[in-house]
Amino acid sequence: MSLERHRIGAYYFRKLLGRGGMGEVYLADDLSLSRQVAIKVIWMEDQQQGASGSTRKAWRSFRREMKALSPRSSHDPALA
Repeated sequence: MSLERHRIGAYYFRKLLGRGGMGEVYLADDLSLSRQVAIKVIWMEDQQQGASGSTRKAWRSFRREMKALSPRSSHDPALA
């Protein structure tokens, strides 16, 4: 299901930027801060039965991405 033109919380998903093995990346508006952001949505394979091995692997990979992209100081909030 595409999230284009949907609102979730403070985010309005404008368009799909890309799709990969873990999920999709969307251009979105952060309505609470009046700025555009990129949001990565991870696909969850087995939500009812708990995390499968590949879901846990995707989550670990995503956590590595978050750490790599997180700002090193409060002076550079461009990537969060």
